[in-house]
Amino acid sequence: MTAWSSLLALVAGCFVDAGHVGGGPDGDTSGAVETSSSTGTSTGEAPTGTSGPVTTTAPPTCGDAIQDPDEECDYGAAINGVDGSFCRGDCTSNLCGDAYLASNESCDDGNLAPGDGCSASCKLESCGDGAPGPGEQCDDGNLDDHDACTSLCKPAVCGDGVIYTDVEACDDGNLEAGDGCTPECKLEVCGNGVLEGSEACDDGDLTDGDGCSATCQRDAYFVFVTSQRYVGTFGGLIEADAHCAELATAAALPGIYMAWLSEDNDCPATRFIHSPIPYVLPDGSPVASDWGDLISASLAHPIDQTESGMTLPASQACSPESATWTNTRTDGTPVNLDNDCLGWAFPVGSSRAGDPHSQASGWTNNCSLTCQTALRFYCFEQGT
Repeated sequence: MTAWSSLLALVAGCFVDAGHVGGGPDGDTSGAVETSSSTGTSTGEAPTGTSGPVTTTAPPTCGDAIQDPDEECDYGAAINGVDGSFCRGDCTSNLCGDAYLASNESCDDGNLAPGDGCSASCKLESCGDGAPGPGEQCDDGNLDDHDACTSLCKPAVCGDGVIYTDVEACDDGNLEAGDGCTPECKLEVCGNGVLEGSEACDDGDLTDGDGCSATCQRDAYFVFVTSQRYVGTFGGLIEADAHCAELATAAALPGIYMAWLSEDNDCPATRFIHSPIPYVLPDGSPVASDWGDLISASLAHPIDQTESGMTLPASQACSPESATWTNTRTDGTPVNLDNDCLGWAFPVGSSRAGDPHSQASGWTNNCSLTCQTALRFYCFEQGT
């Protein structure tokens, strides 16, 4: 070999292709390594006694951010190190209702049934979420106290202290009358027909002179003729007063009542309150302006209405159908001390009767009828 040829061979030997896996022309692979992170395989030195490259495959791993066929999810080690919102550490999916509490769930009771404390979206059920839960009687999806379901998830009722809009006019937290708000949660006002607070009466209107004024104070006393008839042996004044009271109560007339009757020296002139205000019929028709006017033998209207406001039909004077037991003069004193059916207890003799169709003295002292006859009473209110 010439000197020039030897120099060329030496220079060529200094250049080796390090990227050629096969090494030299003879295919020697010793000392050459090639890896691939994307394929999970590697190529390295051949084991002793073998020739050529060796390739290995890495096993699938939960947490490698690659969802393998046997994995439901795999978001990588950063998530799979702990259970996440959707993917657990074992690469299985997390679902509401699987009884496994994930980071995005406030509860998980193993079902999707509402009303058991944990909703179908795995949120703790609470008042105002729209789903009635344990201890809730209602849940309308809000915490408004003024609708049908309160912020305590209980139905709005009168007496709960909260005004139900457009249903209750007031609600003072109790069901007591006379404190400004009725047991029906209506404002207590004069003229509503309900006796409330400082009202002495309430007849459902604001008309003066009909027994109850526009300020719900008594401005007249009621007087009526009984709808029932009683034989002259009814038992005495106390029994007659009791009949008047019973009928007045049944007709919702206020006050205390006495019968216009005389027994011995007991008579309206001594028993009755001499009213300074008018006497009116149940419908408000005026009878007399006061006691003095009542005993003047000139009534403004006959006492011909029963406790319920029914007018007695016309009849002949002293007809048992309409006549009243009285034994009393126009001025309220007895007609005859011995003419009262022996204390209104025995069917002996007769007594004086009045005509409820009369406006003159005959209204109280018109004729005599036997004690076995059944007649009516006049009943006069005495106040409260």
